[in-house]
Amino acid sequence: MRRSKWLFLLGAGVLYAAWYSITGWGVPCPFYSLTGLSCPSCGVTRMCIRLLHLDLSGAYRENPVLFLCLPFLFLLFAGHVTWKSDVWKKRIEPILTAGLCAALLIWGVVRNIF
Repeated sequence: MRRSKWLFLLGAGVLYAAWYSITGWGVPCPFYSLTGLSCPSCGVTRMCIRLLHLDLSGAYRENPVLFLCLPFLFLLFAGHVTWKSDVWKKRIEPILTAGLCAALLIWGVVRNIF
């Protein structure tokens, strides 16, 4: 992605965070709206706002599994943007992606059972 697209996404994120902080209105989860069940990413807006305020324990409470996945998501993002080696593309990236997807799918089931 070109730098202008990343700047646009960053700006949109900052505006959304400001909007949510001022109004308390966020984008509703379509999965929750249709089923009444929490999806794996329910609470991500609140988690991100708490992270912006450096409230790590609050961010963990909003979505613990996604919070624990953040370093791996960052690694995946950084690797996708910067590392072009065959080892990364053929071995590490697919394993990391599959592991994160599995963790979030399991979390999506577990959080609705308990």
